[in-house]
Amino acid sequence: IQVLFLTLIVLAGLSTIGGTTAAFAQAVQTRKQEIGIYRATGATRRQVLCLLAGDAFLIAIPAGIVSCVGVYTVFVILSKMNLLVIFGVQLSVPLTPFVILSVLIAGVLLSVMSAVVAGLAFLSKDAICLLGR
Repeated sequence: IQVLFLTLIVLAGLSTIGGTTAAFAQAVQTRKQEIGIYRATGATRRQVLCLLAGDAFLIAIPAGIVSCVGVYTVFVILSKMNLLVIFGVQLSVPLTPFVILSVLIAGVLLSVMSAVVAGLAFLSKDAICLLGR
């Protein structure tokens, strides 16, 4: 059961990383012209990456807090209804402040890194290419 559980966690993690990176890639794509303007007016690649990382950070903090509250609420409801049983085994997940904070930090780091990875693809192009339609 532990191997199955670990496999599911790894697959869920990979799906989350792929989905987050794709979402930020689409967001960066929609801001392509804005990035081109920053680059054309003298912003360095590092400055643009810091801008993208800052935006992702500002989005990830409230999203992470809301999702942690939502997960905790669902977990408490399922636990009180005795629905956390799989194949006759009662699941017990310790939702300590350390675990919640770790998940929140990991989510924020994932969001920031996804935005930076998505931004790197556009920053390899010239500013003129980014300004074209």
